[in-house]
Amino acid sequence: MADTLFTRTPRARLPAEFQSVWDALNRLTGEPTFIEVFASAPELVGFVMNEFYVKMFFGGRVAQ
Repeated sequence: MADTLFTRTPRARLPAEFQSVWDALNRLTGEPTFIEVFASAPELVGFVMNEFYVKMFFGGRVAQ
């Protein structure tokens, strides 16, 4: 578990759509802190996941 000063939302208290993101991050990186922290600002989750990660890493801009 990563240390952070930000408030975390445990997986069990996340909305269902964020639980699947938590599962994916945990599976890919072993560290779902990002979604636990950003759950307090849900509009940022969509922005970071869809506008950054999907376009940069899963859209072919960065070699995997």
